[in-house]
Amino acid sequence: MLDRGWSFTITCGACRLEMRVDTDKIIKAKGRDWSPWGKSAACRRIGCLGRMRLRAYAPGPNEFIGI
Repeated sequence: MLDRGWSFTITCGACRLEMRVDTDKIIKAKGRDWSPWGKSAACRRIGCLGRMRLRAYAPGPNEFIGI
């Protein structure tokens, strides 16, 4: 997906905090073979107990999938 120009955001299901994903940082920490499919993370907002989910955006307009 990265080689094809996809971009990513992460959104909390509880507080709706939305952030852009720094893919270079993830690759450095997890390795290029790491897959985000079906994974979530704790919300980054102080005091929120929600979970954050990734959304992938294709290079074309209005194309995205929740991962």
